[in-house]
Amino acid sequence: MPDLPKDWNVEEVLDPKTGEPHNKYFYKGQRAQRIPITSERGKALAAYALIERDLRMVREWIIRLDELNKPEISEGKEGYRITAKSDAENNLAQGLFVAAVTFYGKCFSQAEGRRQKLEKKDVVPKELTDIHEKIMGFRNNFTAHSGIKKAESAHTVLVLCPDRSVDRAEQKFLWRELVQAESWILLDDKGETFLGLVDAVKAAVLKKIDALNDKIFAEEINPHGLDYWYSKEEF
Repeated sequence: MPDLPKDWNVEEVLDPKTGEPHNKYFYKGQRAQRIPITSERGKALAAYALIERDLRMVREWIIRLDELNKPEISEGKEGYRITAKSDAENNLAQGLFVAAVTFYGKCFSQAEGRRQKLEKKDVVPKELTDIHEKIMGFRNNFTAHSGIKKAESAHTVLVLCPDRSVDRAEQKFLWRELVQAESWILLDDKGETFLGLVDAVKAAVLKKIDALNDKIFAEEINPHGLDYWYSKEEF
């Protein structure tokens, strides 16, 4: 979200009856006009703003997730690793992982009301294609339907005591082995991380936003002149 110009502030309000948001804008305390831009470009710009916000949220969740996985990440060993956490930390990490994967995937899916979605070829650098496909695989299978290879597994196993002299009732028990995607992480030496992917996609989205912003001013707002827009008297 861009910073407001100097001497401007915004008041975010919700209609208490309908729950509809309606911002109020002020310049040095004086109420300013608010004129919705409802053209296709205006709607596209709003949609990309929602996508960019999703990516900002994903970025924060990944950073928090990396903090929880810091002991494993700091070792810097390549390959798949099992993370070691208490139940409470694991539950938090699982929630962060599912949220990050789901919201990242949503940016590349047709969301009702947005009319815009990202295309891999436009925003994902070639060198990050593999990690993008892994994340989308998690989104499509693990967080939604389950079943992707290595994303989660469950096994029932019989465990036998190696000392057969102990009481027979204590020689065996059944255990349920559960592994889900967040409890293991893949570390490599290529720098191809989920966070790096999100940063690259977010940068591409911001370029789209800047380009649309410039086009709306150049082709839809400036040609009418300021007197036209002030005459609308919309707040």
